[in-house]
Amino acid sequence: VEALGTERSGPVLSQVLAGDPDLGVRRKAAVVLRKKIWRGGEPVQERVATQDADAGLRRECLWGLLLLDRARWTGLLHDAIKGERDDKARLDLVEILEKTPKPSDRELLIALLDDGYSHVARHAARALVNLGDRSVAETLRSKSTSAGDRKVAEEFAEAAQKLGG
Repeated sequence: VEALGTERSGPVLSQVLAGDPDLGVRRKAAVVLRKKIWRGGEPVQERVATQDADAGLRRECLWGLLLLDRARWTGLLHDAIKGERDDKARLDLVEILEKTPKPSDRELLIALLDDGYSHVARHAARALVNLGDRSVAETLRSKSTSAGDRKVAEEFAEAAQKLGG
């Protein structure tokens, strides 16, 4: 389907995503929907992104939705990050933000600088650098002096410097 399909394949892939008993097949459907940015599967992608037991599948569906319409699905991403209890799954979601942060992500990213999982905090700092909002440089510098983890402190200080602070 990936090589030969067209946008009309989106609804078919969403049916696979919704009901195939094989997790690997469901993941492949989600990956193809994301890579091809095909429409027609959004209701299923949203349901899977918010309710599926598999964190990787949730991430793929959410990422696919963001590629379709970043503004529409940003709130869903923010809610997913805030509600995710698994550190690695939360990191995966923050890494999506890191790639293409938007001004609407600023407050969440600042809050994530205090995340208990150091990798999430460090990637939030990287996302803020990618956002290019110089106004957060002082916040990063301040947090670099109080961070309990040396690598986090270094990352925050470097991010502040990159932003001109």
